[in-house]
Amino acid sequence: MSLTQLLTFSIMKMYLVAEIEGVGCLLKLLVVDDEVISREGIIRNINKRNLDISMIEQADDGVHALILASTYHPDIVLTDVRMPRMDGIELATKLREEDPNVKIIFMSGYSEKEYLKSAIQLRALSYVEKPIDYDELEKVLMEAIQMVQSESKRREEAEIQERLAKNFPLLKNEIALKMIAKYHDYQQPFDYTLLGISPEADFITILIQLIKKENITNHIFFALMEETMRKLMEHLEQHRLVGIPTVKDDHYILLHIASPVKDRNLLKKEHLIKIFSDLTPLWQDINYFVAVGKQVSGIGSVPESYRSAVLTLQKMFFTGYNQVLFGSCEKGDSYLFLDDPIKEFQKSLMQESEEQAIVLIHNLVKELSLHTNTLASNIKNYFYRMLLQLYETSRELYIDGFLETRDYNQSWQTLIKFNTLFELETYIVEQVEAFFTYRNEKRDNSSKVLQIKNYIASNYWDGNLSVKQISEYTFLSMAYMCSMFKQETGKTINQYITNLRIEKAKELLKNKSYTISDVAELVGISDSQYFAKIFKKNIDMTPTMYKETYQNEK
Repeated sequence: MSLTQLLTFSIMKMYLVAEIEGVGCLLKLLVVDDEVISREGIIRNINKRNLDISMIEQADDGVHALILASTYHPDIVLTDVRMPRMDGIELATKLREEDPNVKIIFMSGYSEKEYLKSAIQLRALSYVEKPIDYDELEKVLMEAIQMVQSESKRREEAEIQERLAKNFPLLKNEIALKMIAKYHDYQQPFDYTLLGISPEADFITILIQLIKKENITNHIFFALMEETMRKLMEHLEQHRLVGIPTVKDDHYILLHIASPVKDRNLLKKEHLIKIFSDLTPLWQDINYFVAVGKQVSGIGSVPESYRSAVLTLQKMFFTGYNQVLFGSCEKGDSYLFLDDPIKEFQKSLMQESEEQAIVLIHNLVKELSLHTNTLASNIKNYFYRMLLQLYETSRELYIDGFLETRDYNQSWQTLIKFNTLFELETYIVEQVEAFFTYRNEKRDNSSKVLQIKNYIASNYWDGNLSVKQISEYTFLSMAYMCSMFKQETGKTINQYITNLRIEKAKELLKNKSYTISDVAELVGISDSQYFAKIFKKNIDMTPTMYKETYQNEK
């Protein structure tokens, strides 16, 4: 079994994977809405757009949708939240039980907190408010389509991996994987002496994780993995050791090293450190972890060394990148996750204490660093809870600018990609800093809005009152001032002036001594006919009718 054969296998895999890149797939969509006009309008609009959706089915409630989904098997479900018999939340829960990969998009005319929480817990792709903005819906559907196609691509890659494994049963990657299973499970054990290995030798299993940076292409990255395996084999041969390597899950090199029976000391730590120190120049453009399992005697004990390497690799979440870590027998407790830090985190957010919130995160990371037996997935889940608390506080404080630039699902996808605790810490701190930046900006805007309102309250009677005049008074550009005021109040400045004038006019009309013309002039509107027109538009009755109604009630 030559190294050339192993390289041939890996190179063929690399090109087969590259060959399927960009291959799309036509998808099935299920639209669920109890309002037939809304449902058909959505379908009609989607059909007009150039989306990779091959079939669209519809259902009028959750019960019918669930029955249809059992035979239709949709890739994407666009469902209303409030429906008779079975609402969208219950439907999504049942669909996820049958197909965890189905992409759920909620739509509703309501924004109740409980529905939003349910959507988060179900990890829905998005939440679209009614009336539907079809451009926004198109963006959400395109995101769902890309996710489905990406998952389909991964399945195709897995199928290629399986086909290659069947066609090359004797390659070293098969042997390397076979060695980490229980030795006695195989009815026809391989003759390892063909590889120059004695089953009675000492072994060490090593896991090397190479992390691709964004500026490295897939082609370069796979070539780097091949070069790493080639150099490893060269160095091991120079040290009179035998290596059996394979690529595992595209980013890991699984390596078993066997010593000569009469020279087991060749597997000592100092020898292995020398081998990997010679490799580090090759890895200068990527990040890496090297996890060395414990030394074991006999090929039947290799799974034990492998498990040791896996546990060691998990600990590298705490050490940071570019480390060679040797397995040890040390045992420790996992971190006990409590609600208290999250409650303190929420308190610091509400009290506007940015420093306190960041110190809390740093202290939590320091504490976690002392508990290296804690699963990285549990840590990521805990920090995701902190992110959700950050988003919840943003909603409570109406910090829309922060929420508009955040996506729950994307935040979780970002978290699970982190390989170290320090990356996780940096990301959470950045989110907190962004939160307080938006909060301070909102406070500044609120102060400016109050200044504008006070000026209008003092000058509404002036018929010449204008946006330009207010801009000059506040030293704000008209464009910025109008945009900021609308964002904070939901009204334009001119709408606010008109509303205030109408409210003042209503008070003045209660005074018998004022005529309609007097009132119009007192609130800054010189044209009494125009005054009557806008008064009726806002109050749904003329000034005369309003005056008479008040006098009659009195």
